[in-house]
Amino acid sequence: MVNAFVQKSKEEAAKGKKSKKRRSLLNATMDVAERTQEALVDTGATHNFMSSRVTEWLGLKPTKDESWFTTVNAEERSTKGVVKNVNLRIGGWTGKADFNIIDMGELGVVLGMEFWRSRALCSIHFAR
Repeated sequence: MVNAFVQKSKEEAAKGKKSKKRRSLLNATMDVAERTQEALVDTGATHNFMSSRVTEWLGLKPTKDESWFTTVNAEERSTKGVVKNVNLRIGGWTGKADFNIIDMGELGVVLGMEFWRSRALCSIHFAR
């Protein structure tokens, strides 16, 4: 699955096109609920997030949720719900993930550490 993140860069390089995305961000192209969507891979995010706009575009129906979240230098806010068991395909990997629904400006989907930990793809150990 990690190759899916690198593959886009190689394709762009082969075509001689420069990416419009900032090189400091890790993005993935994935199929979500059978539609193609770009996602930001954010190892600083604890959970997965999806914007209300993308949720609507994908035809997903969020359920009510009383979760709260906070971003850097912002006040705590409530989520607009949650969508569970959303079908995903990234590269050759297929599976399901849950997303908290929030307003994120231009961003549509964020894959946070919840995604990586729940699939045993990433483990972070802190020194004591």
